[in-house]
Amino acid sequence: IHWRCNSKKVAAKSPKNSAEFLAELMSNEAARCLDEGIVESAEAIDLAMVLGTGYAPFRGGPLHYADESKLIRPKFFKDAPPIRMAG
Repeated sequence: IHWRCNSKKVAAKSPKNSAEFLAELMSNEAARCLDEGIVESAEAIDLAMVLGTGYAPFRGGPLHYADESKLIRPKFFKDAPPIRMAG
């Protein structure tokens, strides 16, 4: 199961902690969608989240964020560069 989180519970006391907490929740839900076969690839989830919901493009999507911040194991992207927006 991918969606188990390695980090401790984040207290949402500051905007930074709130943003990290919400990004962690989105990463967990994205991993569940992948595990349950709702979506076929991590790349598709990340692209849909960036283009469809306004997820921060500099993070590369919720599963790239999970990989980079080591929130979830195993890694979703092995040596793959994050999807970047043109322009």
